[in-house]
Amino acid sequence: MRVLFARRPPTAPLTFVNGRPTSLANMGCLPSERGSEMFKHILVPTDGSPLSLRAAKAAVRFAKSERARIMAFHVTPQYHPDISGDYLPASFVSLPEFTKQIRNTADKYLGQVKQLADAAKVRSAPARASSDFCHDAIIKAAKANKCDLIFMASHGRRGLAGVLIGSETSKVLTHCKLPVLVYR
Repeated sequence: MRVLFARRPPTAPLTFVNGRPTSLANMGCLPSERGSEMFKHILVPTDGSPLSLRAAKAAVRFAKSERARIMAFHVTPQYHPDISGDYLPASFVSLPEFTKQIRNTADKYLGQVKQLADAAKVRSAPARASSDFCHDAIIKAAKANKCDLIFMASHGRRGLAGVLIGSETSKVLTHCKLPVLVYR
């Protein structure tokens, strides 16, 4: 994106979108004096990865400029014990232990986003869900909590893994009717 300044106030720089000049403040990309307040409730899915944390930082900055609140969201896998016949494998994890590990991990990731939001004085709330289909859980959480926007990181799987598995971001983009802002 190329920003060109014309004879306009610094809060309304111009950019060219499809060959036409457009104000970034009007598009909601830059904060204006009042804030565009186009989005009031933003869902921020996190998986604890460095890219996801960078996306959360950007989401907090965006939420602050929009005077919006964020909902940090983490999807945990469902419990599937690996039991074959009458034998328990050495790596067997009981349901209570699995639940404790998952809760601790989710609290850690959601706590990171909460710290970012608190530092920027942005209202935030944590949420989690258990599902084997992350994209479905993200979309359901956004709808259930009446979010205006999903702000998520792009996870670039390349090659055969990207073709076979696909990224959760692309699945959310494909199946969601809400606006999705992808941070790269």
